[in-house]
Amino acid sequence: MRVLLVQQFFEGFVPITALHAIMFERVGGLEFQQIGLLFSLWGLAFLVGELPSGVLADYWSRKKVIMLGGLLRAAGLTIWMVWPGFMGYAVGFVLWGGMIACTSGAVSAYLHNELRVVHQGKQYSKYFGWIASAYWLGMLLGFVAAAIFTLEHTNLLIGLGVASSVLFTGVLALVPEQPYKKQDTYLKTLAAGFREIKASKKLRYVCYGLFTVYMIIGVLEELLPRVYAGFGLTERAISLVLAVSLLLTVFLLTRLESFVRFSLAKQMLCLALGMVFLLGGLYAGGNAGSLLILIFSLVFLLFRPIFQHHVQAEAKGEERATIGSIPGLGGGLLGAAAYVVLGKGAELSSEKVSMAIYGMFWFLVLLLLAFMGRGYVSVAEEAVGMPDPGQPKI
Repeated sequence: MRVLLVQQFFEGFVPITALHAIMFERVGGLEFQQIGLLFSLWGLAFLVGELPSGVLADYWSRKKVIMLGGLLRAAGLTIWMVWPGFMGYAVGFVLWGGMIACTSGAVSAYLHNELRVVHQGKQYSKYFGWIASAYWLGMLLGFVAAAIFTLEHTNLLIGLGVASSVLFTGVLALVPEQPYKKQDTYLKTLAAGFREIKASKKLRYVCYGLFTVYMIIGVLEELLPRVYAGFGLTERAISLVLAVSLLLTVFLLTRLESFVRFSLAKQMLCLALGMVFLLGGLYAGGNAGSLLILIFSLVFLLFRPIFQHHVQAEAKGEERATIGSIPGLGGGLLGAAAYVVLGKGAELSSEKVSMAIYGMFWFLVLLLLAFMGRGYVSVAEEAVGMPDPGQPKI
């Protein structure tokens, strides 16, 4: 757990994240359409790598796939420093997208198995909340660093991300990986993951929920710094606003055990309420709008790990990284297209209007999911707890 806490902290500590949407324009000289294309490439790289990396983690080694992700991001950010411009940013983003694919399902599956082997399965929600908190704490301190140094020290901000990527790769080498049951081949692992989702209606539902969260915060969070800038906030103020949202998220994730007990329909309604804050913020603008959008960001930053938790809690087999990667596959596929749609909408009207239309669509989707989820009980602690090996119930 100590090693995973450190690994997650360094995975989150990438200071340039707070300002890269602005950096592309001010340092790289890119237009909004080019920036949207970069994010589309990022999502496409995640799409291409998400499911194969999840299956590889279950078939080969979850720990080693996570370590591979750190090396990919270190290489990508290094390219940003030596090749600032559209092509350099594109290559770096592709490698960074590969890193996200490598860690998205593997980290939770790795934690799941390590706890089960030492008979601490019922503590999964507690420890998952703590490692998620460590990730956002790393991102929080990265945003603080961005507020201090700003884009006047762009290479320093990027270089800190390179160092953290290498560190989170190295720290995992300090611990072994406990054995777990594996399929004979890569393709059998892939097929087993899809079979489990097909067999469980509730697992499909929480996968839909995770996919929706990816499509909302996974797409819009990269554009929020541009929204804040449009509201008149300075680079330093933008970094501080993002830091405040992460600070609150870190605190709330340490209480993850309480949140996961809410009924799934109520959780969907909470997400729908978060979309109301986004729409209200886009309408209000200025400091009031910034506050409303900060609340929207807080809601979705909290619920992303909550639904990642739900997927792991409902899965019964050993293809956990594979199953956790399937919602990400859908999010990567449609997320890449979403940036193109948002860019075209901004070209026809404005960035704010384009985001508002996108947000209204997903608000309606969340209401529909809340209606569909009325019959599902909460993900109780008994469902979260994992039995000892050989006791086939969850």
